[in-house]
Amino acid sequence: MRLRGLYVVSVVCLAGAATATATAVAGVAQPTAAGVTQPTATAGAAQPTAENAFHGNVTAARGRLAGRHGRAGIGFFPTDSNSATRPLLITLRPRACRQAKGCVRLRGTLNGSITQVQSLPDTGSAFTISAHGTIHPLGRVTVSGTAHGVGNAIWGYESTRLTLTGGGGSVTISGTSGRVPAFSSP
Repeated sequence: MRLRGLYVVSVVCLAGAATATATAVAGVAQPTAAGVTQPTATAGAAQPTAENAFHGNVTAARGRLAGRHGRAGIGFFPTDSNSATRPLLITLRPRACRQAKGCVRLRGTLNGSITQVQSLPDTGSAFTISAHGTIHPLGRVTVSGTAHGVGNAIWGYESTRLTLTGGGGSVTISGTSGRVPAFSSP
């Protein structure tokens, strides 16, 4: 995994079968029974890497949050894997709004998956995102979205767009990473 921090890795041999477990000190990675590392954490447990940190703005709000605005820090914690679909933990943290009136402060943790979809390599990798979790003030939500990496350029900015839908309405957040090198992707 591409997380900053100290990792504890142990290998246990039982009856000729080796089982590896990895535990991030920050509490972000936990193995499943099949040995596949699944991301699990509470919001704020670790800091995402540059290519997995986004500055987001609420671009649409419907239902009881209609007309509201806001900003959020978005952190992606994907599990490294060679498969097209990987487990993904997403954290949302509120950021200061430019105007206090009507500001929605999104906070919470989402668990789901990120799937690479076909795209032209020079334009950057494209992904779809599906997740669920609890986000204050929406409550239980389902999430659908996209992410796009940097292509064949010296540097660039990754982007993401997430739509969170719950019983009280929906919020769409568009985010941009800081400057990252060529061919970076979440």
